[in-house]
Amino acid sequence: MAPKDINDPSQLSFGPNSPRYVQASISFADIVMGSSSPHLIEPMPAPSMAASPVDNSCGASFFETLISKPLTLDFISIIDMLEDDHILIPTAIMENGSAPYERTLYRYFVGDRLGFNLVKSRTQDMWKEHGLCDIFINEDDVFFFKFENDDGMNYVLPKGIWKINGIPLFLREWDADVFIEKPSHDRVPVWVNIFGIPLQIFNKDGLSLIASKLGKPLEVESYTTTMCERASGRAVYARILIEMSAKDPWAKEIKIKAFTAKGSTSTSLRVEYS
Repeated sequence: MAPKDINDPSQLSFGPNSPRYVQASISFADIVMGSSSPHLIEPMPAPSMAASPVDNSCGASFFETLISKPLTLDFISIIDMLEDDHILIPTAIMENGSAPYERTLYRYFVGDRLGFNLVKSRTQDMWKEHGLCDIFINEDDVFFFKFENDDGMNYVLPKGIWKINGIPLFLREWDADVFIEKPSHDRVPVWVNIFGIPLQIFNKDGLSLIASKLGKPLEVESYTTTMCERASGRAVYARILIEMSAKDPWAKEIKIKAFTAKGSTSTSLRVEYS
């Protein structure tokens, strides 16, 4: 027998006379308050694959109060909606549920964790003029930032690294085709101090090569930036934020071999992590 298509209602055992698709008109408030009113469980018509509408507005979400009227859920027989003990979610439900998050960015913290109220306050200050209209968080401490329009979100996303209390925000665009789970931390951002860099390569090109031996360069602190751009300041070490592997050992030194018209010379650079 061919498997049922959960996106085709005609293939599911639902119908006006089906005893296995019913609505329980019992709200959570009734249970808590101990209401003695009878609650009938009645057959429902065949379900539409056009899922229930979801409010896609952004509005003044920061300041709205909670909805006081309890939501009433439908009881649906899932006998035709199971596969290897997995509940099968139809495409219509996924698409409808994704609509409110079309202009949403998210991020999580690695290491230091910032409180929700602090993140909310600082991001409001930074992004409200760009259409930030809501912030929320899930159980894995992943922060979500909703925007009113594409222009605002697209301004914030590619602007490099934003910071809150010196901790960088690495933003990603929410993807409707991916379930966001607690990250495995395969890669983490780390501030790295690299000592003993010769003056001839204490510049953007030289530091890019050196830092790339450790991982992906993300940011350079101000003293190091000044030394690179003005050839003046502090040349004791270069301080660079690098996205590094969380699984592989971190190098304690970097060996380099530089070439000139007269030949080549080699040296080792000491590396510290902070």
